[in-house]
Amino acid sequence: MEPKVTIIGVGRLGEAVLAGLLRSGYPADALRGNEKPSDAFGIDVEPDNAAVVKDASVVLLAVPPDRVATVAHEIGPALARDAIVVSLAAGVPTSTVQADLSRANPVVRVMTNTAARVGEAMSAITPGHSATPVHVAVVRRLFERLGAVIEVPEQDQDTVTAIAGAGPMFGAYLAGAIGTVALQHELPVADAHLLAAQALYGAAALLKAGVAPAELVDQARTPGGVSEAAFEALSHHSVDHNLRKAVEAAIRRAGQLAQR
Repeated sequence: MEPKVTIIGVGRLGEAVLAGLLRSGYPADALRGNEKPSDAFGIDVEPDNAAVVKDASVVLLAVPPDRVATVAHEIGPALARDAIVVSLAAGVPTSTVQADLSRANPVVRVMTNTAARVGEAMSAITPGHSATPVHVAVVRRLFERLGAVIEVPEQDQDTVTAIAGAGPMFGAYLAGAIGTVALQHELPVADAHLLAAQALYGAAALLKAGVAPAELVDQARTPGGVSEAAFEALSHHSVDHNLRKAVEAAIRRAGQLAQR
């Protein structure tokens, strides 16, 4: 029997997690939410936060960082003694969630992303001081249904937030640029979309198989070929430098969220 999971905050991320769990075969009757999803997922909905967490084994807080304290105060008294509270809020330390709950329930911080919807998320887990390896294992099994999972110390979460949390945006941004050029050259919309998506998907598959990024670039760069021309243009316009600046900006913002 799967643990009962309550999702508080069924916005973009919460809905992606919900959709991914259902896609993985998670039973709908073991899932509840405090908001009605935009799609008809067939789960129970209870708008009262204190009521929706009763009997839940795992509570996912998929609310914005500035809502965590309010929600934690609301649900704390209603939690079952052994319920695991999982915060998906960027920049919010486990110690803050623990203090806001005013309970000794185990807290686990997870940074994931909207690719959870299709089982391709990157999730990073950080246990709070009250979470045991058993609690972490429960959370890991849950998020392994949604994609890849790693465990990181809390001091690394800002970096992970920038890369894993914003990862789909980086990929979509590149795909959008590639697809736009394809459209400008009068390819059909569906073909342009597929060409861009498959280019990124294929590269990702090779990287996951163990090919280093530099090696993959070198393999594609035939002297005088089209990839070589593209690489020279990327270098000329400092795309590598600007992408690294973008990641650093995301890391800084994650740190700022933690200070609010």
